[in-house]
Amino acid sequence: MHFSYNKLWKLLIDKGMKKKQLSRLSGVSSASIAKLGKGGNVTTEVLLKICKALDCDISDIMEVKKVSENGIQSGEKYKLIKGDCLLSMRSIPDNSVDLILTDPPYNIGKFMQNRQANLNRMRQNFFVGAGWDNGDYTEWIKNMSLFFKESHRVLKRKELC
Repeated sequence: MHFSYNKLWKLLIDKGMKKKQLSRLSGVSSASIAKLGKGGNVTTEVLLKICKALDCDISDIMEVKKVSENGIQSGEKYKLIKGDCLLSMRSIPDNSVDLILTDPPYNIGKFMQNRQANLNRMRQNFFVGAGWDNGDYTEWIKNMSLFFKESHRVLKRKELC
């Protein structure tokens, strides 16, 4: 479980107020406002000052969000799933997803290893040296085909992948 301050940011938008204005009005430091922006922990005194400044209740500026053990985090309009996409997508109903955002391996590690420009020496964190993009071509084609098949199944019709 964690605290979400999304309600506070929406309230500021509704009031036409910037974070800097909130800081001045409430007497809360800009560092504490920044912590709230990152979902960090602040004291109850900070929250009370904000509520007084905005003339609101604590439930108007924050809420508790639950995160399940399998990494699924749910919100009002989204669901973030952390895990192996091929395994996770099996549990998703057909035609139920609006968007799939992915950054698959492009399997160019082995190709780049044979190039004359030694990019691995130029940059140590380059993908060629990491090894995660050096898969067997046949295995890569198989996995990407499965990914596209599952993506097509779960995406709502007329949406983009």
